[in-house]
Amino acid sequence: MAQTTAAALNRLQALLINPDSGVNVQMAAIEARDGVIMTRIPNSQVVTMNLSAELADENLDYEYPAIFLWGEESQNDNREKFAWFSGTIELGLELRISAELPDNLESSLHRYVEAILDVLQASQGEWTPGMIFSGQYAVQYGPARLGGDNFLQTAKLYLSLEQFVSF
Repeated sequence: MAQTTAAALNRLQALLINPDSGVNVQMAAIEARDGVIMTRIPNSQVVTMNLSAELADENLDYEYPAIFLWGEESQNDNREKFAWFSGTIELGLELRISAELPDNLESSLHRYVEAILDVLQASQGEWTPGMIFSGQYAVQYGPARLGGDNFLQTAKLYLSLEQFVSF
């Protein structure tokens, strides 16, 4: 199952950083609509790592906004006879943004989440042979808090993939 989860994470990361349709491209439409400027998320800040904001701030040199991706759960349901894996893969994504003051964090967070969801909505269907994203997701918004040198606010997204891997 580790191979299937790793493949799913790699595909999600590729979708988010795609120069033609990724999250930064989606921000342009949101900026035009809302009359705001959103800080772009460098490709190097979209990483596969399940690490708390506190540990990241203390031990790594990450700037925000950033997106952290991880495998939440894999479940082999053995739906397909003789398949190596046939089941569900749950992926997690945490968006982290920061600001000197908490005033506009909430509205900014929602714009970034919208850009991510625009990428996900456009990618419904088969990601790779046997790996299907149905469009199901859940979003959890966290409260603003002190983090690093500024205020930090996060949103976690969870999405489900169906996968069939034959021998």
